[in-house]
Amino acid sequence: MYMFSYFKETDERLFLAESEDGYSWRDFAGGEAVFQSELGSGLIRDPFIWPDPKRGLYHLVWTDGWSSRSIGYARSADLLHWEEAKLIPVMEAEPDTQNTWAPEIFFDTAAQAYRIIWSSTVQPGPRNHRIWSVTTTDFEHFFKQARAIYHRFFYYWK
Repeated sequence: MYMFSYFKETDERLFLAESEDGYSWRDFAGGEAVFQSELGSGLIRDPFIWPDPKRGLYHLVWTDGWSSRSIGYARSADLLHWEEAKLIPVMEAEPDTQNTWAPEIFFDTAAQAYRIIWSSTVQPGPRNHRIWSVTTTDFEHFFKQARAIYHRFFYYWK
C-alpha cells in the first residue's frame, strides 16, 4: 500500500491518496481533508508524513505559510485523527528568515534522533534557499538551533 500526502492550491489542508501499485491512485477518506491547521497562518502546504515504526505513529510536518519562521507538526496513529498539533519555531534565531518551506522528517540513525530538514532564505532580497536541519528525540526539545546543512556547494552534515 502506498500513501501520498498533498494539499490543493484552493484548499490548503491535508489530503491523502492511496494506491496498491504506485500508478493508480484513489482518494483516501472519501476525498475529504483529513487535517486542517488552526495554527499560525492556518495553511497546510507541502505536507510530509513519516511513518514511525518504533512508536506506531505517523509524524506530519508542513509549511505553515509563505513567510513563517515555523513549521507545523502533528502526529497520528491512524492518519485520520491528528493530535499534538503545534508550530515549531525552527528559524526563530535567524531574524532575516524570509520563509520556512517544504519540511521533511526522517530518523537519523547516526544522531539517534528525528531529523527535520527544510529550505529557508536567510537574507534580505531575492529568495536564495538553503537546506536547514534540526534534530529532536521527542518533538518537544530540539538539539541546538537550526543550522544550514547545504550552502551553495558545501555540505555541513556531521
